[in-house]
Amino acid sequence: MQDFVLLVLDTGKTVIHMAFYILLPIMVIMMALMRFLERNKVLFYSARLLSPLLFWFGLPGIGAFAMFQITLISFAAPLSTLSMIDKDEQIEKKRIAATLSMIFTMSQANSIFPLIPAGLNLWVTLATSVGGGLIAASATYYFFTRKEKHNPSDQIANEKPYHEEKKPGNIEALLKGGQEGVELSLRSIPMWMIALLAVNFLKMIKVVDLLEKLLNPLFHFFKLPGVVILPLLTKFFAGGTAMMAVTLEMIEKGAMTAVHLNKIAGFMIHPFDIVGLAFYASAGKRTAFCMKPAVKGALIGILFRGIAHFLIF
Repeated sequence: MQDFVLLVLDTGKTVIHMAFYILLPIMVIMMALMRFLERNKVLFYSARLLSPLLFWFGLPGIGAFAMFQITLISFAAPLSTLSMIDKDEQIEKKRIAATLSMIFTMSQANSIFPLIPAGLNLWVTLATSVGGGLIAASATYYFFTRKEKHNPSDQIANEKPYHEEKKPGNIEALLKGGQEGVELSLRSIPMWMIALLAVNFLKMIKVVDLLEKLLNPLFHFFKLPGVVILPLLTKFFAGGTAMMAVTLEMIEKGAMTAVHLNKIAGFMIHPFDIVGLAFYASAGKRTAFCMKPAVKGALIGILFRGIAHFLIF
């Protein structure tokens, strides 16, 4: 029992340190910037400009905004956009599935930016994120979904770009974005702490060590240390934020290097995990219905990203 209490305290220290000294400042600045760009309609016109191109990848015009949200804010940010798409009956289910698949494949800001000081290559990660997202969307739209009989909006002219709400002013937009960054950081602490505690408990009872020994020959073949099983395991069971905390701790202790991080980044930095699946299924009934084809497309997109990172690094 004493060991468990000490484990809880150590986990709490790690989470509080990461949340307040790494995640919080980054999220405040990125959210403020996002709201500033939103207030000045930069994102609105960018979405309109990209709409004709994204259309051929199976995405609705508003899908560009979801792409900006996950890249600049966090894995949770595109939920509002996905909910809008879900409620718009003019947008067919094929495009909802393609949008969901793209979101599952792309890298989320709340994992990318805190890992940059640890050596993550930003530009390669962003490039494979966009490329993998478009591949996943295309595969979902053209191969994993059925064409609907009634398709009144399957024309570029009918695509509805994101509708910008009026904001009171630039200063207010910056302050609102900063406040949202604080709220998002604080809201992530309970889930982060519970998930990280579960992973640390598995370490304490030697389950992680057992998996490391079993998979070590496979990782050795790819010139990776067996300890990378820990962030990968954390990612798919506890989500990207918990994975980020584990990865930062391992790099700080010297168990992983920046090269190892970049090699597995394509397989690890995206919202496709148990937490993400449950989170996005709540966007609406039509989105939940599109989950199966979206998962198939996301697997292809993530495979592309993983191979690309491995070959580059």
